[in-house]
Amino acid sequence: MKKHINLIIFFLLIVPFPAYGEETELVKIHSADNSNNVQIYMTFKEVPTFRHIQKGKRIDIVLETLLSNPEPLEFPVDDKVVKFLTLEKQEETILSFFLRYSPQKYKITRQDDSTLVLDILLGNQFTKAYPELSAKLQGLNIVTQQGADFANPYVSNP
Repeated sequence: MKKHINLIIFFLLIVPFPAYGEETELVKIHSADNSNNVQIYMTFKEVPTFRHIQKGKRIDIVLETLLSNPEPLEFPVDDKVVKFLTLEKQEETILSFFLRYSPQKYKITRQDDSTLVLDILLGNQFTKAYPELSAKLQGLNIVTQQGADFANPYVSNP
């Protein structure tokens, strides 16, 4: 019996338990984009455990800790990412990114011990109008045509 109690005490001392009320600090948030995708970089003092949820045009990153920042950092919104909100409830923080169109796909990766990268392949007016077709052609983008369209008879005739 004494041996069992010693084993239990040993495991309690060795196995780390998550501390309630943990906080992390969001040091910096910025984005890099081109015409087809957006990468959002979130730098923390230490990346907490997280999960992600997509609901239509919104991508939520749920951090399993609270942010220690008194006020959340400003995130520059544009015509692709139209709104950014933070919400703290119970022992979680939710970072919500609202997009103009539903994304074709997205991926969240941990770049190092302190950075999360949210990589979003953006949707557009055609993926919104033809969701079944865009699901089959996922990852294809609109090609912008430059120069004259020689298939047009007005352009090809002198």
